[in-house]
Amino acid sequence: EEVDAIRRSQESLRSIMEKSNTQLSLDRSALHELEKDNRDKFIAESLDNSAHQLQNTSRGIAFHNGVERQDHTTSTPETWARYTHDNVQRSQAERSHSKQLRADIEKALETAANEMWAAWNRVNIELTRRIQESSD
Repeated sequence: EEVDAIRRSQESLRSIMEKSNTQLSLDRSALHELEKDNRDKFIAESLDNSAHQLQNTSRGIAFHNGVERQDHTTSTPETWARYTHDNVQRSQAERSHSKQLRADIEKALETAANEMWAAWNRVNIELTRRIQESSD
């Protein structure tokens, strides 16, 4: 009985460990996307600040062929805002899932400890009873 309780607990803990590893990967992925978005925005702000300081008399300004053919629909403030919003939403969802998983882990550990303690107590009570029977 005690061995069965330990095996059930091990299986339960293995399952929760797999879930936690999966959640950790999802959390890292969301973090990576947030960091990438932040880095892109920092670069864009730096470029915008540099462009804002340019004047017609600034050094290094020259005519560049083909600039007018640039596709201006690839990135707009609205798409940036939506992309950022989606990243933040995903991050919040992953944090929520992580919080729930931590509660599940706590419950699984508590359940495993209680089951193993109860099985240990039952085995010891039974062992004590048998020893009593043998000595009588």
